[in-house]
Amino acid sequence: MPTQESIAEARFYPDDLLPKMQQLLAILADLDHRYATERYHLENWSGPRATKAHLLADLEQSHRANRERLEACLEELRSSARAHIEGLRRNRGHLERAPSMRTAH
Repeated sequence: MPTQESIAEARFYPDDLLPKMQQLLAILADLDHRYATERYHLENWSGPRATKAHLLADLEQSHRANRERLEACLEELRSSARAHIEGLRRNRGHLERAPSMRTAH
């Protein structure tokens, strides 16, 4: 049976992983919101159609490139999490069994 100390040491995720994932997801949400807002304003702009089409294409390309970069970072964190969990699974069999603390009365 694992000891209290071994359980505390074998965390499901490294301490810094969850905050990094949350931060990346928040950045992605902000990026998508900003893109949708800018796209809405451009689509409703009364300027020349050719200029509008060019600006919309630039906005789309920029958004896609930024999103792909952030998604790659998120995938790296997911891979780190999977590797950490796999390491926990491999080490689970190596945990020493603690002697029973029961006494015969």
